Amino acid sequence: MDGAQGPPGSPGLNSIDPTNLYRVLGFFNGTNQFGGTATSTATCNPGDTVYLGSYLLFNVGIIDSVSDFASSGFNGWQATITEDDPVNEAQVRAFATCFDNPP
Repeated sequence: MDGAQGPPGSPGLNSIDPTNLYRVLGFFNGTNQFGGTATSTATCNPGDTVYLGSYLLFNVGIIDSVSDFASSGFNGWQATITEDDPVNEAQVRAFATCFDNPP
């Protein structure tokens, strides 16, 4: 037997506005080895979700490839580079815009 219907809950968010978004930066990470890789990850606060992300590159001329994507669990953004110079250092820095999920 079911009980009486309870009161309706509060409505959820139905739009994303700037007051629910914030930016986080990953650490600079670099490599100076031929074929070397470097990864930077920008992580949202616990319980929050990445909305979008990207990266900054330094010493672009020696970078072979870049890959970037939402990290596992969609709680941040990760960017990885490979480079082809055995002397000079290439660097990457990920950044993410995160959605603040209310508790």
